[in-house]
Amino acid sequence: MTKRRQWGLIAAFTGLAVAMRWPGAQRQFEYDKAISILFAQLDFQRMIQATAADTMPPLYYALLHFWNTALVDLTSGSGVVFWSRMFSVIIAAVTVPVFFQSAHFIADERDAVIATGLVAVAPFHVFYGHYVRMYGLMLLTGIATATFFLLWLRDGRRWQLGAFAVAAAVSLYVHSLAFLLILTLDAIVLVQAFRRTERSRFGGLALAHAGIVVAYFPWLVHLPGQVEKVARAFWITPPGPAEIIRTVLVFHFHLPLPAWALFSGAFIGLVLAAVTVLETRRRWLYHPDERHRLATLTMLAVLPAMLMFPVSQVRPIYIERAVLFSASVYFVLLAGALRLLPSRRFALVLGSVLAGGLVVGNVHQYYYEEFPRSPFDAATAFLSQHSLPGDIVLHDNKLSYSPSLVLSRELPQAYLPDPPNSPNDTMAAGTTSAMALEPTSLENAVSGRRRVWLVVFRQELAESDASGRALASKHWLDSRYSSPQETRIGDLSIYLYSLEG
Repeated sequence: MTKRRQWGLIAAFTGLAVAMRWPGAQRQFEYDKAISILFAQLDFQRMIQATAADTMPPLYYALLHFWNTALVDLTSGSGVVFWSRMFSVIIAAVTVPVFFQSAHFIADERDAVIATGLVAVAPFHVFYGHYVRMYGLMLLTGIATATFFLLWLRDGRRWQLGAFAVAAAVSLYVHSLAFLLILTLDAIVLVQAFRRTERSRFGGLALAHAGIVVAYFPWLVHLPGQVEKVARAFWITPPGPAEIIRTVLVFHFHLPLPAWALFSGAFIGLVLAAVTVLETRRRWLYHPDERHRLATLTMLAVLPAMLMFPVSQVRPIYIERAVLFSASVYFVLLAGALRLLPSRRFALVLGSVLAGGLVVGNVHQYYYEEFPRSPFDAATAFLSQHSLPGDIVLHDNKLSYSPSLVLSRELPQAYLPDPPNSPNDTMAAGTTSAMALEPTSLENAVSGRRRVWLVVFRQELAESDASGRALASKHWLDSRYSSPQETRIGDLSIYLYSLEG
């Protein structure tokens, strides 16, 4: 393949990546995205205070703050939402050619091109390519970290080791779980330690790690508290065999999927993963010259998740989006497996099935409008249109309050505290205080109000009915106001309570 054709394809993949992420950037919104925007709206001092009490480092929020400040009024509702999404889209667009350059460094040119195409269109990558969180930036900094490290292993130049240390430290300020990739790179050196040339580099590597620790130390002091916050308040549970199957499914087609596609998606994903393992093993056995790069690719694709697995038995941290980098490297191995399968007919069938699954996954991601991607924009527009002066919009929890607050600062709103030990209680008191997002009691919220709007997820209503207990907030309002009028928007129910009969 000529250089001109090669980079023509990469340019096309980059354009395709933007085109596929643009619709999601225009329409989808959810609680996590709202929290990112609310963090980014803080001044730097309060941002540090809020993130220190939360679970993530501050770098992504700081960059998002500067990006939005340069482009739009931070309180402009839909404008700040759109441009916040576009920040992720631009990161994703930059990632495509950077990933190709990195993959081409360690893999066959054709495999690198195919894998880059998959990174551009895979639902897992498309979703996090417009998601207003730090995972796209984590992927980009992870690629930089691994590339500089592998360049240093090959060439042994000091600037490459220094660039690795800088990229690694930056990645840790993006997401604390970036340490998984750093440990994986260390493991690559240990595996190769029988070679004298690798053993001689332990001193330089130790110095680089010391630099990473020094650079990260200002935030390292907050890390134990953040880890404890995850263990105490988050919904993550210790992973088991089901998470392995789920990870394979997510890498290929992401979740959620239509109910009818869940079993077939998991089956296809497992078949593709098995073919990749078997073909990689065959290449290892019969092509000794490929062993070094196959070992490196396999460790980068598998080891970060494998490291998360045992750690999560003690402190649950297992989330697939934290290993978006591994999914990207896996595509390099998958591309090689499909390209080199002895049966071209079988390879064509697998490639066609994979393509079909990618289409189904992306279409479903685009049209999915249930929790946590409920139609908050439509609900907020309805409330803004129909509320009257003196009304209060009361959210049963912050999962609907935060998106509505970002979309409309003018709407008078409040939210109720989560029950103790609730899986929704994911924000520390220090964070809510720094962000001025404290919950309120029912009595204080409705005091002096003749009309009250209650926003609640219908899933929450169904769960309350199934438990035989009425939803506390609705039951309290039902006993004090007249029969409410209900409006359903997606999976949200909006009740209007009035004292006017």
